[in-house]
Amino acid sequence: MLIVGTSGQLGTAYRALLPDARYIDVDEFDLSRPGDLPAILDTLAPDGIINCAAYTAVDRAEEDETLATLINGESVGVMAGWAGAAGVPFVTYSTDYVFPGDGSEPYVESSPTDPVNAYGR
Repeated sequence: MLIVGTSGQLGTAYRALLPDARYIDVDEFDLSRPGDLPAILDTLAPDGIINCAAYTAVDRAEEDETLATLINGESVGVMAGWAGAAGVPFVTYSTDYVFPGDGSEPYVESSPTDPVNAYGR
């Protein structure tokens, strides 16, 4: 199993749960360069991918939406596409910022999205 993004809270938690997994971080797997990712994944040939990496600077995303979208959107799509083509599981995490925040019920995966800021988009 390949765990992407090892220095944050989520990646740190996975280290405790799956100590024998392969962990990779931005120095080897830069999500701001999605075009590089397929070749790296080809070399690593993981049996599955858990993506714990993300652009998480909510306020800064307003100023640099392009980078936030590259990391949280395009690169995640590249990893998912690679995993699909390879026939291996892919798990990633999102944020409740993809929802408008005006609901009275808990959001579920099928809830309609309507982000109100760059981070959510």
